[in-house]
Amino acid sequence: MKHKVPVKRILIITSSEWAGPYIRDLIYGLSHAGIEIIYFSLSGPLKKALNPSEIVTDLSSEFSEVDSILTKLIKTYRIIRKRKPNLIQTHFFLAGLIGTTAGKLTRTSVILTRHHIDENFISGKKLLFWLDRLSTILADHVVVCSQAAKKWMCDIEKCRESKISIINQGFFFDETEYSKSEIDKIKLELGFTPESFNLICICRYTAGKGHELLLAVFKEVSSQISNVNLAFVGHGDPKWLKNIVREAELESQVRVLDQRTDILGCIAAADVVVHPSLIDSFSQLVIEAQFIGRPIVAFDVAAAKEQILEGKTGFIVNPRDTHAMAEKIILLFQNRELRLNLGRNGIIHVKSNFTHERMMAETIQLLETTL
Repeated sequence: MKHKVPVKRILIITSSEWAGPYIRDLIYGLSHAGIEIIYFSLSGPLKKALNPSEIVTDLSSEFSEVDSILTKLIKTYRIIRKRKPNLIQTHFFLAGLIGTTAGKLTRTSVILTRHHIDENFISGKKLLFWLDRLSTILADHVVVCSQAAKKWMCDIEKCRESKISIINQGFFFDETEYSKSEIDKIKLELGFTPESFNLICICRYTAGKGHELLLAVFKEVSSQISNVNLAFVGHGDPKWLKNIVREAELESQVRVLDQRTDILGCIAAADVVVHPSLIDSFSQLVIEAQFIGRPIVAFDVAAAKEQILEGKTGFIVNPRDTHAMAEKIILLFQNRELRLNLGRNGIIHVKSNFTHERMMAETIQLLETTL
C-alpha cells in the first residue's frame, strides 16, 4: 500500500484559455485546503481571470495560442524546474501531452485528468487517439469522472485498471432562485412562450454532440405536439447548425443561440432538458438539469446511467434512437405530474451524490497517495 504524503505545491495545466467551473472549483478547493497552486493555460491569458489569492499563481500570460508545441513544452519545462511543484495535474488533450512529457523530463509525478474518452476514436483522428494513449502511458496516474470512462480506457486503450481512479465531478449547489419575472425574461430570449412546451439543449457546437439527431427528434415531437419550441444554447461556432435549421424550415420553432452566463436560468425556463450527445464521459449539464428540478432525456452514452436514475430523475434511451427519445419527450408533455416527480427526485439525487466537498476529499486523498 502506498503511503500518503502531504501535498504542498501543485502545478495545474489546462489547454484552453477558458477555465470552466470544474477547473475553478478544483483550484478553489485545493487552495482552501492550504495547497499552493501554480496554474497556467497553454493558450494564454484566461478570458475570465482566476480569483486572486496569496497561494494561487496564474502564469497563463507566459503562453500564447500561437506558440508551437515545442515552445509550449520548453516553457512548461522551465516553469517546473523553477517552481518545483510536488505534483502536476493536467486537464484536456494538449495539456495532457505536454504535461506528462515535461513531468518525465523533470522527474515530477503527473496525474492526467481525462475529460474525454472516445471523441478522437469516434471522429477517426487516429493520430490524436494514439497521442491520448501516449499521455496515459507517461502519466503516473489517471483520473476520470465515471466508471464508463474507466471501462473505455481499460478495454480500448489498454490502460492498467489500477492506474485509474474515478472521481465524479462535484458541485456547489447555489440555492439562488430565479423570480418569475426573471424566468419570463429568459423564456422570451430563448424563443419560448408561456403557452408552449419548451425543450432546451445545452451543448458545444462540435461533432459528436448529436445536434442533427435532436432535430430529427424534434420533427417527430412537433408532429404530435402543436405548440413546442427547442433552444440550443452553447459555445463554439453555431453557423453550420443554423444553416441546417434554416434548410429544414424550423426557424420558427428552433433557435440556435450563443453561450450564456445564466445557464441555470435557461434550464429553469424549459420544461424538459434534452441531451443527445454521443461522446461525453461525464456531463455537467446532466447534473445541473437535475439540480434545477427539470427532467432530462439522454442517450445511453458513457456516464448517463451513473448520473441519471432511469425513470426516477429522467429517461435514458439507446444511442441514436431518435424515435425512443421522441416518445419519452411526448410522455413528459402528456404527464405534468410525472415531470414534477422526476424533477423533485433529481434535486435530492444530485445533492446527495455530487457535492464539491466529496470531490475535494477524494482528490486530495489521491494526490497524497500518488506522491
